[in-house]
Amino acid sequence: MNMEMLTKTSDPSWNNDVRVPTETGGVAGEDAELLSPQTNGGNIREVNSGQDHQRNGRGPLSTLENNRLYKELNHNVFWKVRVWMIIVFIIVLIPIIVVISLAICAATYVDKDDIYDSSLFTVPQYFNGSFQISNFSFKEGAAEDLQLKLADLYRSSPALGRYFSEAKIYPFRNVSNVVDYQLTFVLPEDQLEELRNFTLSKEMVHNVFRQFLYEQDQDSASTYIIPVSLIMSSRH
Repeated sequence: MNMEMLTKTSDPSWNNDVRVPTETGGVAGEDAELLSPQTNGGNIREVNSGQDHQRNGRGPLSTLENNRLYKELNHNVFWKVRVWMIIVFIIVLIPIIVVISLAICAATYVDKDDIYDSSLFTVPQYFNGSFQISNFSFKEGAAEDLQLKLADLYRSSPALGRYFSEAKIYPFRNVSNVVDYQLTFVLPEDQLEELRNFTLSKEMVHNVFRQFLYEQDQDSASTYIIPVSLIMSSRH
């Protein structure tokens, strides 16, 4: 019997058929050892491969979607015009249309307050007063220059321009450099009280004149009016 066991042990074919019982009741051998690593290793590689695709965002579905989007954007609509070109053109065109529309509206807009009939302005309103001129020699034509300056001032006023009629400079006083003036406005009869109390009140007309005087350039003005010397009163 011992000889038989030695013979089987020394026989190579006997080693290939050896099976060792395991604790779980299975049989461990070279065939099991060869199959187990290959199977487990294959599963590990497949799982890792799927995780890599998910991590990198380069899965088959993502690649197909990118290719489909690329093809759709580069699709020729007509001639050599592609879809992405039309999208860019629309994005650029929208703000251009908005800007053009705003410019047209601004150019064609008419304020209702700018529409009026000057023939209805028949009631005169007068403002008289005086002011003092610094370093002024009473040359010929000086009165006309001052008169033109006052007329331009009130005609260019957004609030008072439509009601202004004329400015008048009285003959200069020989003993001083004080100049007397008169401003004439005309008002519509249906708005007399409102205009006299607010728009054409003495305070409003006086403030427009005074603001102009403070904005003078004393060095370049040929007829510099001293702002604090301005006096004004109103009468109907």
